[in-house]
Amino acid sequence: MFSSIRSFFDAIRGSLWFWPVLMTLAASVLAQGLIYLDQTEWFLRDDRLASLSSKLGLVWMFGAGADGARSLLATIAASMVSIAATVFSITIVALSLAAGQMGPRLLRTFMRDRGTQASLGMFIATRVDLPLRE
Repeated sequence: MFSSIRSFFDAIRGSLWFWPVLMTLAASVLAQGLIYLDQTEWFLRDDRLASLSSKLGLVWMFGAGADGARSLLATIAASMVSIAATVFSITIVALSLAAGQMGPRLLRTFMRDRGTQASLGMFIATRVDLPLRE
């Protein structure tokens, strides 16, 4: 019983895409929640929060408007996809050449590395496209 559960979790840990998928789902849920909070303008309902945001200048942090924000986010998303594609394609090519010399365990070690999974998840989670409600 415990060995089958352990092998299942070991297979999940060895999967390259498990943590990136979880990070992408978390980013999409967070984006939907923030869109909801922005549309309801919850911070303006409370007088203390509205006065605090005006005192701190939070209203004026980004003054470019909707078109400027859209172009900024499109640039960030395109650059993140380019970075992810370049980094991981170069890494996989280098690992496949090294695996020919050292064996297939090298690829398994690369896929199990939490840093690799976290960086892939961050790059992909920034590119989550969600339909925006208007």
